[in-house]
Amino acid sequence: MMLSIDKVLSLLEDGKTVQKIAELADSSIEDVISLIREARKIITQKDPQKSRKKVKFKKKIEQNSDLGVIDNEELDIFKGADLSVVPLENILTFYCAVSESNGAVSVAIIIQDNEGRRVGKVQYRENTKSKRLALLKSLLRCEQIASYFKSVKTRLRFDDEYLYRQITGKNTEIEKKLINYVGDMRVLLESRKNEILIELIESHQNEKAHFLTENQ
Repeated sequence: MMLSIDKVLSLLEDGKTVQKIAELADSSIEDVISLIREARKIITQKDPQKSRKKVKFKKKIEQNSDLGVIDNEELDIFKGADLSVVPLENILTFYCAVSESNGAVSVAIIIQDNEGRRVGKVQYRENTKSKRLALLKSLLRCEQIASYFKSVKTRLRFDDEYLYRQITGKNTEIEKKLINYVGDMRVLLESRKNEILIELIESHQNEKAHFLTENQ
């Protein structure tokens, strides 16, 4: 299949993931993302006001048999959350950590405002043995929480260098079970490059989140 901007947008509209589009076109994720980037550039130049328009959608989990996700189940982004007063239209920073025990992965997220004050935490368990898969899903969940509070800038911080290199494209080899989520993260970061930042930090800078994963 020959790819064009119109074809990529049409496939995205049909619910195809970046990885699926790449497979159909016998191409790479990077090629698909480059076309999405070009589409964004065209929209920004032609109608910058519309390109910044935000639309709130009801979030649902899509069917994915490989990952065992349930069809049409509404995603509760605040499950396991303990929030104080989270400011609206603020800069939010999320510290994400995971740890494995008893065949599942514990996830912890700490939320801070632009002055470094803790305004919330989220703790839950993922029914998977893959810490990186759980961490990827937690990053996407952070973005959903940030969108709910209309964050003007979102910082996602974690200490897994291997995963960081996969998301940023510095590693070309991607674990099969992570492909769809890595693709989604790349598209998200590219489409909102001035609003969402991922930041690799040292493990000692993430010790509070790691502590929460071990105390659930």
